[in-house]
Amino acid sequence: MDTTNVINLYEKLLDLETSNHNTFIIVLLGIIVLLMGITWWWNRVGVLNEIKKEISSQFNEELKDFKKYIKKQIQKDVKKEIQKYKNKMIAIQGENARAMAIICSESGKFSYSITWWARALKYAIDSNSDGSLIRMIVDAISTTLKNLKKHDSKDGKKKATVYQYDFIMEVVEMIPDTLNNEKKQIINKLDGRKDLDEDE
Repeated sequence: MDTTNVINLYEKLLDLETSNHNTFIIVLLGIIVLLMGITWWWNRVGVLNEIKKEISSQFNEELKDFKKYIKKQIQKDVKKEIQKYKNKMIAIQGENARAMAIICSESGKFSYSITWWARALKYAIDSNSDGSLIRMIVDAISTTLKNLKKHDSKDGKKKATVYQYDFIMEVVEMIPDTLNNEKKQIINKLDGRKDLDEDE
């Protein structure tokens, strides 16, 4: 072989080698471009979808928590309003009972008056009224019992009776401990005043 042939052969091999490198580089660049395109697409579409899903999930959780909070607040407010309404109703019933007690006392029906005062006392205790109202009602019961004593027989054997004696005694037992002396006096004054016809 002569040198020109060898040179030609090396040139062809070199061209072939360069062509192979170029092809390899082009394929490699194609793969890189393809990967860049997929990455761009994932960043553009895939990540946006993931972000939307995460935001939606967090929003739904927050919405559930907020609904629970609102529901609890509404229930709390409704209970508070119902309790206010109940207290107002008890106060109105107490006012009615006091009015009836005063009317009965003024008309000389002390047996009935004590029952109405006992109802007024129960309403005052149930509505958690201040101590001054309870004390006023306890004083009114004591005064009414004094007036009832005036209707006892002269020899003291026959006492004027009160109606709903058991209810009255039950309510008197509810009198707060701060009025313990008054409670004892009322219990002593009520002793023997049960209407025996009431049990039949």
